[in-house]
Amino acid sequence: MCNVTWGETRKYFFRNKNIIRDPLNYHKFTEEDINFLIESEKYYPKNILSKDETIAKIMNKNMSVARIGDGEYRVMYGLNNVWDNNNSPFLKNELLKILKQGSTSKCLVCINPFYLYENTSLWLSSYWLLYIKSYLENFEFNKEEYYGDAYVFSRLFENIYKRINLAALNASKKFRANDLYVFDEQKLHYLKQLFNNRSIVFVVKENSFTIEDKLNLFDGVVSKHFVYVPARNCIAEYDRIFKEIQSYDKKCLIYLECGEVATVLAYKLSELGYQALDMGNFYMRFLSYNKECNAYIRLKNKELKEKTMVKF
Repeated sequence: MCNVTWGETRKYFFRNKNIIRDPLNYHKFTEEDINFLIESEKYYPKNILSKDETIAKIMNKNMSVARIGDGEYRVMYGLNNVWDNNNSPFLKNELLKILKQGSTSKCLVCINPFYLYENTSLWLSSYWLLYIKSYLENFEFNKEEYYGDAYVFSRLFENIYKRINLAALNASKKFRANDLYVFDEQKLHYLKQLFNNRSIVFVVKENSFTIEDKLNLFDGVVSKHFVYVPARNCIAEYDRIFKEIQSYDKKCLIYLECGEVATVLAYKLSELGYQALDMGNFYMRFLSYNKECNAYIRLKNKELKEKTMVKF
């Protein structure tokens, strides 16, 4: 057991009394829970780059990115997943090998960071309480090679909790604080430089929002090419997809938006000399931010936002 007292840990986990309650957030932590999380952190990999360090590696070293998150862990467990990859033994084994290997000189293998005392969200703490023991018991991590941060693309967002008075916001009953995000515009500008002046091969579903690009994230691209993947059971067409991507020049940037299969593709393509990025649902998140959060906060609730904004 950890030597940190219950009083000290309680101050950390419950310091924000105004946090919005949802089924997962509303977990009443026991002393046993807290000690378990603190003890588990000792055994979880610490060789994980920050988001900024991960982006810098991608930009400066032209590295590929293979991310292992919730969906990939589910595949490795042999469970159903978002992309319905039919519990493919091939996909499962490839993901296990990639996780065990860690990053190479050409590809950043990224996992979810677990730094307990840096987490400001009870949701994250509840998440780790549910999964950390299973992660440590069932999967082999490489403690020698470094990993990137798996949230590098999917969480360019930061909760707006630090900027808004939650007590006033909750009292308004107009919307949930969980729906309010502020986008890191500086990181986005930096990230867009990755696409500028590049020919990009988009590996996406035919109805992907990325194709239309209403937000002009790829307005600096030299040329766009598309390799279409099925909406379900993408692994069934893995060989065709892999071969079709290889018909393009290795100078092209490969933009992967195809679930758990993207992790394997990114890793394999990096070995062939491509820069391939497992982007996950990056574009959809950015689109949601603009359509829902940005418009809603700035236009419909301008007065409320001004009332609840914390003054620095």
